[in-house]
Amino acid sequence: MNIGPDKEDLAICFASHLGLSEPLKVKSLFFWLYQQYLELGYRPHHMSFKAQASDRVRKFRGINDCKNRMTADEWMRTDSVGLTYGEPHLRKSGGPISWTMQSTVSRHYVSEYDREEYFWMRSRWEADWCVFAAWSGINEADVIARQIGFAKQIVDDYGYLFWMRRGSAPSFYIGGTDFSTACRNEEQANNVGAWRNNKEHFNVPLLRDIYPYNFFTKKYLNLPVGDITLAGWIDSDRGRGVLTRLTDKVMMWEPVVENIPAIRETLFRAGVMFYWRFYAQDEYYRMDGPRSLRDDEATPDIFTKKFYEGLDPKLTL
Repeated sequence: MNIGPDKEDLAICFASHLGLSEPLKVKSLFFWLYQQYLELGYRPHHMSFKAQASDRVRKFRGINDCKNRMTADEWMRTDSVGLTYGEPHLRKSGGPISWTMQSTVSRHYVSEYDREEYFWMRSRWEADWCVFAAWSGINEADVIARQIGFAKQIVDDYGYLFWMRRGSAPSFYIGGTDFSTACRNEEQANNVGAWRNNKEHFNVPLLRDIYPYNFFTKKYLNLPVGDITLAGWIDSDRGRGVLTRLTDKVMMWEPVVENIPAIRETLFRAGVMFYWRFYAQDEYYRMDGPRSLRDDEATPDIFTKKFYEGLDPKLTL
């Protein structure tokens, strides 16, 4: 393992959105994740819990401290749980580059919603788990297998597994934070930042991006791509990768990585991908959609194959 982190270190990250869960399942996931950390050789140094209707985040010194202090009632009021391991000499630095692995399971973040949207969003759960495998000396295949195991337990709508540089702050990306210094232009930053900002686009199944591993349910597989479904489109060409069953409800799509830029452009034009302009409040920026584009309509630059020329197609940002 290197002495210190570098902004170019790659994280393998899993994210799930719009899950339907309940507190006892979140509790079991918390302890399952803790065991994964141990098996990967890292005992979490930070464990946190937050209850509903509370601004207080409880922190624990260790797993026994958590077990002894957390009551059954507190688990039933779970709002979020988190686990982190960071190298001792880096923990004081804080920020997006100070840890080795980090995971959270939480209710969907809510900000500036009307009452109906508030309760709709708060009934959904999201989860993430990021590991700087190469920097930590952890076998990448082992991490991927464990994150797919996590996906089996938590994804019941939409999720994905991606690679991102440490300096791009993968945990910020997952949350839909406008981390513009990691983006190539303002348009890309707006697209990252607009994710998760309203119920409107979550009512429509859309792909956030094309990732090396994508997890989704039937409503995504049935999205129209031309005159066939997304599932049919993937299965019709080996260059688009393979679909395998993850659970009785969720399929996993592994596209051919070098073809991701071309796949992204095609699927955006088909109208099955998220784009911030579809939901912009300002009419100046808003674009009619989501919908398939006409032959005479240009593809926005950030979705074109050309925009990603010379870049590693496996990386997100």
